[in-house]
Amino acid sequence: MARYQVGSFRTAQLSDWLYRYGLTDADFESLEFWQDTMREAHATLAAAGRLDLIGGA
Repeated sequence: MARYQVGSFRTAQLSDWLYRYGLTDADFESLEFWQDTMREAHATLAAAGRLDLIGGA
């Protein structure tokens, strides 16, 4: 759950920067990394039947 929450925060932050300032190549790679982290955490929580921890069904 913590990895999902951190990933969610960083993804939102980087997305905001993208629209305000643009992203460097390193920032864009970081955005992709955190999106992948969120997907992996979501899959782990889904497999455990605990999407309720992140507000999912």
